[in-house]
Amino acid sequence: MDWHSALWSLGCLLVAAVAAVVVFRSAKSAKAALMRVPLFLMTGGVLLYIALLSLPSSFPRVFGAVIGHSVWDDFHFPVDKNGMGYSGTWILVRWIDPLRDMLAVTMLIAFVWAIVNLLAGYGRKINAVALSFCLVWIVVGIYVSLSCFPFCL
Repeated sequence: MDWHSALWSLGCLLVAAVAAVVVFRSAKSAKAALMRVPLFLMTGGVLLYIALLSLPSSFPRVFGAVIGHSVWDDFHFPVDKNGMGYSGTWILVRWIDPLRDMLAVTMLIAFVWAIVNLLAGYGRKINAVALSFCLVWIVVGIYVSLSCFPFCL
């Protein structure tokens, strides 16, 4: 067990829970709670993503018992029709890649949801903050992708 990674993961989970409480505590109705969802997705959702990323490397024995092999074992996809094969460790191929896709979809949903709320006039300040967080995460993602281009696809 990697204690540093486990503490990091559990700390992010705790901060995500605190973010949920802070974002939703003053919502008096379902409508008020719904207009705060984009802000939570951009704050607590990203922290939840970070926490989930490091779980298999934090608790490899637990994940190994659940999946039946080590999280560091190689995983090979079937060869495509063009003869190209794709492989990597289980943690990369079967854990991190789907979580990365989930984060991208979540960001897109929060982005569209915040724009719809802004256009409808619901929670202008909260949704403007959520939209700005989304734009910041997009800029950070583009910067990271460009800074380590051939190696972090």
